[in-house]
Amino acid sequence: MPPGLTADWALWGKEPGTNSGYQVLAACPRERSAEFNTSVHHWSPGTPARGDQLPWITIGPGRAPDGTDTVGVFLLDGTGTVDRTNRPIYRIVHFAVDAATVGELGLSWHTCSS
Repeated sequence: MPPGLTADWALWGKEPGTNSGYQVLAACPRERSAEFNTSVHHWSPGTPARGDQLPWITIGPGRAPDGTDTVGVFLLDGTGTVDRTNRPIYRIVHFAVDAATVGELGLSWHTCSS
């Protein structure tokens, strides 16, 4: 059976033990890396303080290269690793899904209280 929902995706972060900046580390399709980087910067909820409960999730609109509307889901989480200056490294996994398909499938999100 074919999948009901497919997504383009990106993994945004930085390599442990380096002084490099945050960037798209992997993506599919790879040619959308610059676009994904821009989306992550726009929709990132910020930098967690030590002890903040993760993950943080944001959702925002976007456009695919062909001009169709997309829904972006951004999941910020810790990695348990640090950079060269001993700062914690965070990662954002970004999924971009076709907005029309989301509507057709009747998908929705809700928040839960602990």
